Amino acid sequence: MTSPVRYEIQKVAVVGLPGAADDGRPAPVVGAFNADGLSGPFRPNAGQVFNVTISGDFVATLTLKRSFDGGVTKHELTAGGETIYVWTAPASERAEEGEPGVDYYLECSDFTSGPVSYRIS
Repeated sequence: MTSPVRYEIQKVAVVGLPGAADDGRPAPVVGAFNADGLSGPFRPNAGQVFNVTISGDFVATLTLKRSFDGGVTKHELTAGGETIYVWTAPASERAEEGEPGVDYYLECSDFTSGPVSYRIS
């Protein structure tokens, strides 16, 4: 008769982007605009839904953009040739990216008053 095999289970940290949560989700990008500008990049996990929340009492236009080349070129998201994910008022929406390695940014333009707070997570 053979002896039973014993296994030792260890908790292993998920290695991902700097600041990644223990469950493998990337760290949120949080900030505020007080003028026209661009947020830092958020890289969602491929195939996972992510959130975009914009809040505050502001007059500005915010556009979600994505980059396939590490931020060198940023593209507006479109559907049927029309730009989508453009806000001029507080909002909280979901998006999904199917391709790995794509970075998302919020661009603030036409800023008149604010601040505009945001979170991409």
